[in-house]
Amino acid sequence: MPLTEEILLAIILNILVYLFGFRLIKSIGGVKVNMPYTLSLVLFVIYYFVTPIYFYFQGRKTIWGDEENYFGIGVDISDFYWISLIYYGIANLLFICGYILIAGKNSKRKLTNSIERKYIMKGILFSFVLCTGLVFINYLIEGINPIEVLLGDSENVLFGEGGASSYLRNFADSLIAINICAFYYRLRNSYLIPMVLISIILFLLMGFRYRIILVAIGYLFSYLFIAGKRINTLKLSLIGLLFAYGLLFVTYNRHIFIKGDWEKLTANPIEFDYSTFFEQTRGMLDDITIIKYYETNPSAIHDYGITFTYFIIRAIPRALIGDKVKDSFYPFPAQSIIYDAYDVQWAWGISNTGEAPLHLAYFVIAGGLPFLFIGSFFVGFFLNRFKYRFPVESDRNKILHIIVACAFFQWITRGYFPGVIDHIAFMLIGYYMIIVISIGLRFIEKNQSIKLIRS
Repeated sequence: MPLTEEILLAIILNILVYLFGFRLIKSIGGVKVNMPYTLSLVLFVIYYFVTPIYFYFQGRKTIWGDEENYFGIGVDISDFYWISLIYYGIANLLFICGYILIAGKNSKRKLTNSIERKYIMKGILFSFVLCTGLVFINYLIEGINPIEVLLGDSENVLFGEGGASSYLRNFADSLIAINICAFYYRLRNSYLIPMVLISIILFLLMGFRYRIILVAIGYLFSYLFIAGKRINTLKLSLIGLLFAYGLLFVTYNRHIFIKGDWEKLTANPIEFDYSTFFEQTRGMLDDITIIKYYETNPSAIHDYGITFTYFIIRAIPRALIGDKVKDSFYPFPAQSIIYDAYDVQWAWGISNTGEAPLHLAYFVIAGGLPFLFIGSFFVGFFLNRFKYRFPVESDRNKILHIIVACAFFQWITRGYFPGVIDHIAFMLIGYYMIIVISIGLRFIEKNQSIKLIRS
């Protein structure tokens, strides 16, 4: 598509917004003090600017373009690229303003006491074994053996299987925080390497590609904290390249891992289809479709934020609310809004198309542009409060910042807020499990020492 005045204006606006946002990082403390904010800006540039601009100049008119299964399907969004980029540029400027406008000097600062390293190491190992065991038991109860799936000897797969309980399955998310703690506290390689391998293999079998990315992000931010001021640029670059390769490797071979069909595994980066990166970050095309839906349908309804609160329903046991409510991914009317905006058959379902709007689309669904702009400002304000409430002056607060950054990655790229609450809740369970076990072990050991002295 041609470079029109409108699209040029949208490009200039977004460039100025992101230059402003990144330029501020140094003046407000640097990357390490502002990790969730910095990661958010990086994701905004990729998802809300680079990728939609790429597809605009590629002439992509629908979400799916010329994909074989979706040829001719979807709404033509070619006339809404520029205005959507402007809307999102303004929204992200308000996010930046929400983050920087209100100082936090007088905020109540939450500093946590440190725990001796030897207890933390034991807490990490105990927590890893416990959470991994719970995930395995969850599938074994349903007659699915993850080891058999790994060896390719089982007709079953873990992908899409909840097992006996979704609560037990979600302890896989706790492994993300446990791995981050293991790397940050420099667990011995003889323990760390097997822990990482077991976690990644389990995530691959479950189809949890994003969990692997979150672990990698957690390791990267942990390295920034550990390295202090002596960051090795070469090492950081190598980590970045390895992360990019790992992301493409996992994406390209995703279904092979799920099915355990190891003979078809492709590890040679020359054979990868690098357009896959843009296809995997095309979420704003979904958002543009939703924006057009509201702009061209004045009578279209909003959900007024119901979707944002739906995590409460998801947390209630199935026995109390029944299968119909529990199995519904979206509350009414968000599901019908998204189906209608995509203009696909209801029988396909969103899960079948694999399309998930990004997080800003849900503000539009909640209440149009006012909700989009207010919501973006509030998200920036929330990160501002978190930054000053939990300053990165202790190890435990640093890990909390890493976990929040991981949660924001999940939210921005996947959009569905109730799912993000699930993820961060179980990541925090893994984090606090380590703390509780470590404190418990210290208490037991000290009590035994006191008894020995008295005796």
